[in-house]
Amino acid sequence: MDEYSFLLEEISGGDPVTLLLIIAGLLAFSGVVFFVLAGCAGYLTTILTIAASAYPVARAKAAGIPWIQGEILDDLIDAGSHAEALGKIQADSGMVLRNTGDGMEQQLEEEELDQYRTLLSSLPPDFIPFFEAYGLRHEIRMIKRMIRMHHHGSGPDETEEKITPAGIITAELAARFATGTTMDDALQVFRGTTYEFLLTEPLLQYHQTDTILPLEIALDTFGAERVQHAGALIRTPLAAPFRDYAGTLIDLQNLRTLIRAKHAAIEPSFIGHCLPDGGRRIPGWRLLQLNEMMTVPDLVSQLAGTGYDQVLQPALAGYPDLSTLVGFDLALDRFLLGELGRISQIYPFTGGPLIRFMVGKEYGFRNLQVILTGLAEKVSPDDIRALLVSERRAA
Repeated sequence: MDEYSFLLEEISGGDPVTLLLIIAGLLAFSGVVFFVLAGCAGYLTTILTIAASAYPVARAKAAGIPWIQGEILDDLIDAGSHAEALGKIQADSGMVLRNTGDGMEQQLEEEELDQYRTLLSSLPPDFIPFFEAYGLRHEIRMIKRMIRMHHHGSGPDETEEKITPAGIITAELAARFATGTTMDDALQVFRGTTYEFLLTEPLLQYHQTDTILPLEIALDTFGAERVQHAGALIRTPLAAPFRDYAGTLIDLQNLRTLIRAKHAAIEPSFIGHCLPDGGRRIPGWRLLQLNEMMTVPDLVSQLAGTGYDQVLQPALAGYPDLSTLVGFDLALDRFLLGELGRISQIYPFTGGPLIRFMVGKEYGFRNLQVILTGLAEKVSPDDIRALLVSERRAA
């Protein structure tokens, strides 16, 4: 320390004012260097994340999502039979599916989960929490299936058979769920888990309405909120595609909730707790207004200016026929698929193509299920096409 003091005195010539100026200059220089290095570190992290995204993005683009391409889906439908369609799927993708109608859905779900896990294993660390949050959809799908089967009186063996293990959902848990004599007993398997919320207001609404809709709405809302929260945690330079997608997802989830709730005459007071804020086009204050609407046509008419009225209006013609509710869901799914294409083009080097690949795969496997089931049951090609979510339809 004495050596540094001696050096500074020598440079300043012993003048205190000059010495203070030198010390101030050194401190200022140190501060500038610190902030430059800190800024570079932020940019460096972003650059490293983009570089780490290169492989999974390239892999996703190379693999493609064939089962959302309209022309490829047409070829499968035109195969004419269930067996021939299975052969085309194997020839085009290498995916081998057993020719068993009862287990086809589970086979496709297992393949979908395998591809999801493969994607997850190749992602940059910054993105993994978001994709893990999206992966809760697999759990939620199984829980909804268990609830539906219990409500309709399915036994433990049948329920266990129909469940594809995902996350905390195992065949054993499904069997225990099915042994519950009432829905209250069955839902006890989720006590102490992240799905414990089902035992509160959703269960009360289930008893009051005698429909599983409140339980399904609560699960779907939970899943959308987890994706939204995970997107908010991604660092700002990389967050845009994730927040863009999450905002659209929240909008669509709120619209599905409102449509189903108004059709089933669920209490607005309960629905108000199932409408998360943060949507891309529908702010919180407008959700409150929409929740006050008494009928589905009134609800759709109040969406003017959001663009969603144009998405839902064509399906409104057949309302209140139950098939119209499926039409609303399909219209929103096709809209989302179009939005995924937009996000992928705007953010081509990081999250855009990865989000499109992940969500598109889910739609793709669902399309396969519709086609294979339709062919096995001799459904007309036009009726099969009406249930598909493809990019051609979204365009």
